Amino acid sequence: MFQRIGFVCALLLLQPVLATAQQPTSVEVQPFPCVTVHGRYAVHIADGQEEIWVIGTHRLLRPVKGSEPLQEKLRGIENEKALYGDFTVCPLEKDRPGSMRNVRIEAWKNLKFGPPSRRQSGTD
Repeated sequence: MFQRIGFVCALLLLQPVLATAQQPTSVEVQPFPCVTVHGRYAVHIADGQEEIWVIGTHRLLRPVKGSEPLQEKLRGIENEKALYGDFTVCPLEKDRPGSMRNVRIEAWKNLKFGPPSRRQSGTD
């Protein structure tokens, strides 16, 4: 009899612990720190490829998450344009020289429309 009461008490005491252990955690572990870069966000018309060029470097970042609102800002504009501004990005993988790094866009500010590429039109 006392064993049953002790067992029931133990189950009641462990219930909150067991309940939290069963709930999935929605917190993503961020392996690399987020940074803010000044860059140009563009979507290439030919293949739909998105990129952020970090101004002053040869680095290109590939947004794989968080860019949907930026795409909406560019949609419906008559001329091909890009957005220049400060982008807070969180890398999703290790940096490898010579390849685009996948990032998640967390925030942006100071956005302005500008030309889609570094090359001025009419010069080759």
